[in-house]
Amino acid sequence: MLLLVPGWRDRLLKPTAALAVVFAISAALAVQSGENFAATLQVGDLIADHADAAKTLRLLAFVLAGALVIAAFTVPKLGKVAQTAAVALVAVLGLGTVGFTVKTGHEGAKAVWEAPFDAAKEAQAAPTDDSSGESEN
Repeated sequence: MLLLVPGWRDRLLKPTAALAVVFAISAALAVQSGENFAATLQVGDLIADHADAAKTLRLLAFVLAGALVIAAFTVPKLGKVAQTAAVALVAVLGLGTVGFTVKTGHEGAKAVWEAPFDAAKEAQAAPTDDSSGESEN
């Protein structure tokens, strides 16, 4: 909205920057919590993919927060074209952050929902040990 409605920039840029800082801190805490939880588990590829996406998301969140904080104090002092360019750059960072938020959530959901089903499929496909030597009719 800050890109599309220039009149809102002065009122919304600083609160948006504050929310981005809260988001970045939340992302860092979520990564730390996930790392602590993963330390208690045997981590598979699906969890590792989720963790990698989360680490990238944490980086993007801090870059976005930094860009918004800088923009909050510099954009009002710029000319109209420079304001639009700066806000467009922040918007691109924001879209990238949203994209990685979705990717991280999707990877986490895959880890939770696919791993048990894959393990069940492998268990069903494994040959059974029939020690009696008799075959079923």
